Amino acid sequence: MAQIKTLDITPAKIQMPVIEVSQFDIGRDVIIHMKDGSDWYDLTGLTVKLQGTKPSGFGYSVTGTVDGHDVTFSTIYDMTSESGFILSEVSIIDGTDVIGSQNVMLHVEASPHPPEIVDGSPETILPEMRELVNRAEAAAEILLDCSAIATTLPTGASATASYSPETGVFSFGLPRGAKGDTGATGETGNGISNIRKTSTSGLVDTYTITYTDGTTTTFTVTNGQNGTGSVADVTQNGVSVLDGTVAKVVADANVQSDWNESDSTDDAYIKNKPSIPTATSDLTNDSNYVSDSDYVHTDNNYTSTEKTKLSGIASGAEVNVQSNWNETDSTADAYIANKPDIDSLKVLVVTLSALSSLPATFYETAVTADHVCIKAELGTPSAQTGDWTVTTSAGELTISGSISGSTTATLYLARKEN
Repeated sequence: MAQIKTLDITPAKIQMPVIEVSQFDIGRDVIIHMKDGSDWYDLTGLTVKLQGTKPSGFGYSVTGTVDGHDVTFSTIYDMTSESGFILSEVSIIDGTDVIGSQNVMLHVEASPHPPEIVDGSPETILPEMRELVNRAEAAAEILLDCSAIATTLPTGASATASYSPETGVFSFGLPRGAKGDTGATGETGNGISNIRKTSTSGLVDTYTITYTDGTTTTFTVTNGQNGTGSVADVTQNGVSVLDGTVAKVVADANVQSDWNESDSTDDAYIKNKPSIPTATSDLTNDSNYVSDSDYVHTDNNYTSTEKTKLSGIASGAEVNVQSNWNETDSTADAYIANKPDIDSLKVLVVTLSALSSLPATFYETAVTADHVCIKAELGTPSAQTGDWTVTTSAGELTISGSISGSTTATLYLARKEN
C-alpha cells in the first residue's frame, strides 16, 4: 500500500512530513500531493527529485513520476540500505533550474535481516559497491551537463585550469606557442615600377610601363584636337584596350611645383616653404629700413651704379616666370602649351578596403573579362608575400597569391577594345 503525504512548497513554511519505510524495502510507492499555499501546485512538464545524505555519508537520489499536482516515488536500495532518520529534500526542477524545494524526513526502520540475494540485480549488490556505482553515475550526469572555455595566454605563461560547480564550466588557460622559424624566401615578385610618357606623334602619346624586373610594355593615347576632343583609342603593345567610356588614369607624370598649392598630398605641393614678410613690421628690426653700420640713410638712395645696371637691361625684358600646370589663360607666361590630356586616358580604378586572405573575389559591375590590371598600389602596412595574380570576368575580379595580414589595395584596370 502506498503512503500518501501532502507537502507545501511555500517558502519558510514550517513543516516536516515524515516518510516511513523499512530497511531494504524496495519498490514501495510514496505519493506526495504538492501544494503552494492553499492551491495545488501543477507539476506538469517539471522534474521532481527526492534526495538526501545517509548516516554513512553516502547519498541517494530518486526521480519521481509526475501526474498533475501529484508525484510518486518508488523506494530503491540506495534509499533504504541504512536505518535511521535521514534529512531529505524534495526539489522541483525546470530544465536545469531548481524552482522550488522543501525538506522531508525519511525514517528507515531497522531490519533484523539482511536483504535476500536471489537474482543478482543491482538492488542485491553489496552496499559499498552500490554506493560507489551511485556516486559514479552522479558524477557522469554532472559531466554530461558541463561545458568548457579556453583562453590564450602569453607565450611562456603557465597553463591554468578551473571548474565552477555553480555554472558547470571548465576554464582552461593555454599559453601561446613560441614563434616558429622563418620560412624560406619566396620568389621575387614583378610589379609596376613606373608609367611614363615616352614619345608623342601628332595627337598620339605613347606611354611606357616599366616593371620591377626591368621589362617594359607600352600603350598609346590619342588626344582630342585643340583640347576639345575625347579619347578616340588607347592601345597596349598594338592591342586596343580602351573604348572611350572610362574617365581617368593615374600616371606617374612629373608635376611642376606650385607655391599656391595648399593640399599637402598633391604632387605640386611645396614642403617647408619659408614665410614671406608682408610689412616692414614683420622684419626682425622695426626701423623701417635696412640696418647697416656702414650705410648712411638718405632720402635718395638710388646710386649711379644701380642706374648703370638698369640701363643695360634690354627694352621689354621680363622676369622669368615658372610654368604652372593649372594655368588656363593661354596668354599668360605661366601657361603650358601642348600639355598631355592625362584626364582623358581611360582606366578603371578599383579600391579594396579590406583585404585579409587570398584568393579573394570582389564584385564590381564595371569590370569585364577584357579588363587587365596595369598597376596596383597597396596600403600601409603592406601584407603582400610573393606574387599576386589579378584575373577578371564579367562583374568581378579575383586576386590570388599570399598575404600575411590585413591591408588595402587600389587596382588600375585597362580594358581591351573588341
